[in-house]
Amino acid sequence: MLVPLFLSGQAPIVEALEETQNVVLHNLKFDQLPAEEQNTGDLMSNFQGDPLPGSVYTAYDVTDTYWKAYNAESGAHDKKEAAGITAAEKADISTATNFVFPETDQNGLAKVDLPIKSGDDNAIYLIKQTDFPEGVIQAKSKPFVLGLPSHKDDGTLRGEVHVYPKNEYATNDLIFRKYGVDEKGDTSVLKDALFILKKEGGNYFNSGTNQFDIVDEKNATKIPSDAKGDVKLTGLILASGTYEFYEVESSVATGEKQTGPKEDELFHFIKNPAVIVTVSEEGVVTKYEYYDQNSNLQSITPPVSEDNIAKAYNFKVPEIKKTVDDEKVEQGQIVSYTISQKIPADITDYTMYNLIDTYDKRLELCCSEADIKGSIKIDGQPVVLAPTYSTGANTFTLAFNPSDLAKYAKKTLTFVATMRVKTGTDLSFMDNDVTFENNFRDETDKKQIITYGKKFVKVDNKTDKQLAGAEFVIKQGARFLQLINNNGEKITSITGDDCDYTVKWVANETDATKLISNSEGRFGIYGLDSNVANYYTLVETKSPDGYVGSAELKFTADDCTSPILKVGNKAKGILPMTGGMGTIGLLVVGLVGLAAGIGYFRKRKVMES
Repeated sequence: MLVPLFLSGQAPIVEALEETQNVVLHNLKFDQLPAEEQNTGDLMSNFQGDPLPGSVYTAYDVTDTYWKAYNAESGAHDKKEAAGITAAEKADISTATNFVFPETDQNGLAKVDLPIKSGDDNAIYLIKQTDFPEGVIQAKSKPFVLGLPSHKDDGTLRGEVHVYPKNEYATNDLIFRKYGVDEKGDTSVLKDALFILKKEGGNYFNSGTNQFDIVDEKNATKIPSDAKGDVKLTGLILASGTYEFYEVESSVATGEKQTGPKEDELFHFIKNPAVIVTVSEEGVVTKYEYYDQNSNLQSITPPVSEDNIAKAYNFKVPEIKKTVDDEKVEQGQIVSYTISQKIPADITDYTMYNLIDTYDKRLELCCSEADIKGSIKIDGQPVVLAPTYSTGANTFTLAFNPSDLAKYAKKTLTFVATMRVKTGTDLSFMDNDVTFENNFRDETDKKQIITYGKKFVKVDNKTDKQLAGAEFVIKQGARFLQLINNNGEKITSITGDDCDYTVKWVANETDATKLISNSEGRFGIYGLDSNVANYYTLVETKSPDGYVGSAELKFTADDCTSPILKVGNKAKGILPMTGGMGTIGLLVVGLVGLAAGIGYFRKRKVMES
């Protein structure tokens, strides 16, 4: 400011009863400071700025400094006054007597009574703004010199001395862009992430007042990323200092794992604060700081553009995958499960990296810790890693140290576990799950396998009467089905549809297990693969009494919910004796004998007569 009240070369006569004069500050704010204008000491209507509350000014007594410079300068009063003002502006005020104005009110006003004399001289004050509302460009708030007493044109002492200090506000537009990084390292903008803005060491932003006046984080204004991924605030008035954007949704800023359904919430944020903004003494944004895709701190200098914009990256926890070498299995079969996962690009920010395999109670793990660890590969190449191995009920865990995986970021980790289908397994899906447990968001994959079977009923072809005692073997190509019990011994035969066994295939029919129909004609087989080429073949080796054997029957295994397959037999029937005379021949012989007898007796009777 210019000196608001010029001092005359000679100190005016001061009324004896007046020792102080009331100084009234009218603090005004402008988007851009107007041209300097002389204060008159009276109320002035030509200053059009808005009132600025929250400012504090202090008046420092620099009387001695001013008058020494004034008196040392030769020439006219204006020249001497200018020398005094220059000296007063540079005065050492560290030990100066001072008078603090109250904080300017909602009308921008602050008043204080100042002594009009300092010693024997008229008082000279350097008035500085010593506390600033947020958004004021402090560098443009210049101290000004005020000389008392202040008189009207008629020589009378003013009741109030009105002074109009001005402040310039800097308005800022803050913007950065939110990206998501998927398992492949590809990026795409993310919308609907929520951020809050905080002044470092201070309060949170309130969009309702456009001030940083919220103490509690949960009540802070939530700022969303838009469809372009942009997080932006416009027209902010920022005091000098540092401002921090914190992500509060679609991240784990609270330390809790994410479970939300939104696609954006599949991503997690690593660094909070996400973006840091530096504001200069002039209230202008001078720097954005953020973490890049590799978690390295970066900075940009405004102006912001498409090619020069701060970014906030969220990362997707890579999915974990489980595959199996055979999904339709036989009872007792050993299957191999392969677990694979791409190591996250942000692996260095993980504190937990556990791969947990949970398998069905109808499966049993048949590989060792050494087998599992020895199968570990990175991008298909064997590597030596030392995860912690532990087991539980139907589960095992490989707990990796994330730092051991850092050099393999973005590569694929795999390992293999083998399991056997237990005996007695029923015909429903057997689950095998794997979970990637981490400090952000757990990922799970499931692989199901199933074993099949077939149920039969032996019946009379014509009457559907159920027939017991028929014996069968099952062929698969040139091999025959043999069932093994839990002791590893061959089961010679089973009656009905027992399932407590392991399936095996042998070369000779004599080594095959016989399936025998029970009293209801029923028999069955469990634990078969439904994908067998050319089907299975049911071969009847012994028929029920009174029946002829049935032809070989081809079938496929199923889940046994389809109709039971009938195996029909024909009755042998009653067959005649063939190849002799039979009853007709005997009748002829009898008739011939009878005729001969009748002839004999007739001839004898004639002879006697």
